[in-house]
Amino acid sequence: MKNRTVHVIDPLFALGRAADFVSTHGPNITKLQNALAKCWLPDWDGWKQNFVLPIDAPDASKQSGLICLMAVRDFDGTEIRQSYNDSTDKLAGFRVNMLYELMSIEQNGAKLPEAFIHSVDD
Repeated sequence: MKNRTVHVIDPLFALGRAADFVSTHGPNITKLQNALAKCWLPDWDGWKQNFVLPIDAPDASKQSGLICLMAVRDFDGTEIRQSYNDSTDKLAGFRVNMLYELMSIEQNGAKLPEAFIHSVDD
């Protein structure tokens, strides 16, 4: 809020097609701002939109949701702190961690897989 900037992180963002991404994400930004305004009273006038430079990840289209979550986690407010060029191992580890976190939510009634229980106890 301090910088009055909405950061947009999209693994498929390409500099050559920036106008397409602005028109695609613009309505979503407005929807999010309107929803936030129901519980928070910001003045949205003058807020900027920052489309974060393309995420350097191979095959981003196949894993865009997961890569986006990783990028949001690694975004420091200015840039994404790491490259995802060697993303295969990073994605595999992140996927397992995300699954564990989701399965561990307090109200989740599903049984935690044995593999998670063993790895935590080891």
